[in-house]
Amino acid sequence: MDIKNLAGTLASVKAENRLLKFAVVVIAASNLLFGFLAYTATKYKQVVVVPLTSSRVLVGKNPDPAYVMQVSRFVFDNLLTYTPWTVKKQYELVLQLFDPSVYRQYRKIFENFVKTASESKLASVFIPAKFLHCPEKQVIKAEGVKLTLLEDEVVEKKFVVYELKYRVKYGTFRILSFRRVKEERR
Repeated sequence: MDIKNLAGTLASVKAENRLLKFAVVVIAASNLLFGFLAYTATKYKQVVVVPLTSSRVLVGKNPDPAYVMQVSRFVFDNLLTYTPWTVKKQYELVLQLFDPSVYRQYRKIFENFVKTASESKLASVFIPAKFLHCPEKQVIKAEGVKLTLLEDEVVEKKFVVYELKYRVKYGTFRILSFRRVKEERR
């Protein structure tokens, strides 16, 4: 009986040894594979620009000026720099920031503009020169040069001033109006 027990024990140890060898080979192969993938990833690495994330909070009616400038830059960039292929998505992003009292009005304006820009292959670039923030009036003005392009040709170059009126309500930034204040052809 002891010989049968010994033979059974040896057989099970031999089977466990084979299973252990198989597991070691699988782990070694996966390490080689992931090492090769990590090497190729570092070989072809590229710089990825991560957008600023703000941990700032809005307290009362006086938000942090840095936060207001960050949001206003986002708004001005998305509304004034676009291509026929990106204009719809950009305007949808900004439209979420508009106050409910003016949302419908600006939605119609933006829909008409998106249709026109997409159909006519119109693109625009806004190069800001300066931003002016007046916290008392809750107004932000952006001055700069706006280039309008039609099929990769500059058709219009002008100096413009845009005004953004906002309010902070229940801890959220809401746009009340966005309009062009001044325009000079160059």
